[in-house]
Amino acid sequence: MKPLFAVLALLLAFASGCNASSNGLAPVQTGATTAQARFVNGAPVLETGSGGTVVSLGAAYLQFDAATIASQFPYGSVTQYVSVLGTHPNSIELYDATGYSVGPIAVPPLSGGKSYSLVLVGSYPNYRILAFEDPLPTGGASIVVRNAASQYRDADFGTFDAASASGYVKRGSVAYGSEKSVSLGTSVTNLGAYAGTGTTPFPNQSSLTLASVDSFDGSSSLPFNASGRLSLFIIDQSSDGSAGPLLGVLDR
Repeated sequence: MKPLFAVLALLLAFASGCNASSNGLAPVQTGATTAQARFVNGAPVLETGSGGTVVSLGAAYLQFDAATIASQFPYGSVTQYVSVLGTHPNSIELYDATGYSVGPIAVPPLSGGKSYSLVLVGSYPNYRILAFEDPLPTGGASIVVRNAASQYRDADFGTFDAASASGYVKRGSVAYGSEKSVSLGTSVTNLGAYAGTGTTPFPNQSSLTLASVDSFDGSSSLPFNASGRLSLFIIDQSSDGSAGPLLGVLDR
C-alpha cells in the first residue's frame, strides 16, 4: 500500500500548487490570512519626479504587491474585489506605458476574513491609501458613505427623491478618513443620494440616482437584484471640475 499512499500525496501536493487565484494574484499559501479588497482612485492627478522635474503619468495600471490588479485605473474608477494577503506589509504601485510610476504606496494592515475599500488619495509627492473596512450586510436597504476628500473634511450626506429631483433629507455627517452607514428600512424606490452641506449638494457631480449607478435599476430601487447597499465615496474633485466628488456603486 505504500506506493499508493505516495502517489496520493504527490497528487495532493500538485493540486495545492496549482491553486492560483484567477484574478492574477500570487497563490495564497495554506493557512494564510486573506481579506477581500477593492481599489478606488481618488487622486485627481498622478505625478512623479523625473530628473528633477514633475511629470504626469499617462493611462496607468494598478499593481498590488507586484501583481496587476487593474489594467486601467483612471481617476474615479472602482475595481472589483480581489483576494489579498493581509498579514504582511503590502503596497501598491501605478505604472504607465512609458515606464513612469507612482509608489510604492503602503497599504495599511488588513484583517483576514474581512472586506475593505482602499482609496488612493493625495497629490505628488504625498500619496497615501485610506483603508475603509466594509460594514457587514444587514439586509434591507442601506447606504454607506466614505469620506476620502481632503477638500471636504467634514461632509453631510443624505437622500432625495430621484423621480422629482427634490425632497433632500440630511441623513448624517462623515469626517475625512471615516465612514458612516445608515439603514433605509426594508426597501426604497426612487432613491437618490448626495454629499454636501446640510441639504445642499457640493458643486458639480455630488448627487446621483441608483439608475445612474446601474442603468438596469430604472426605478432607483433598493434592494436591486442581489444588491441591498449603495456605497458612496466622496473624493477630491478634479481641478477642472469635470469629475467628482461623489462616486456610487451597488454592493451585495
